[in-house]
Amino acid sequence: MNLSQARFTDINLSESKLGNVNLTNVEIVDCDITGMRIDGILVTEMLAAYGETGLNYASRVPRTTLATGPLAMPDFGQVYGHADS
Repeated sequence: MNLSQARFTDINLSESKLGNVNLTNVEIVDCDITGMRIDGILVTEMLAAYGETGLNYASRVPRTTLATGPLAMPDFGQVYGHADS
């Protein structure tokens, strides 16, 4: 099923599992991510760990240098439409 460029608003996906899904350039904003996991890792823990490395997630201030590799965090400046400073 191709849902490319679809927009979802006010949808309850609690307890859902996604597998073999292309999430390239997907943006998640204003969502409750309590208990959400990516490859078994809690997203809230990823964001907390990322915040400890210099990103002020609450105010969405992007870092200028991001880690690379399979566990690299996304550039939240790009996600929220801010340019790196």
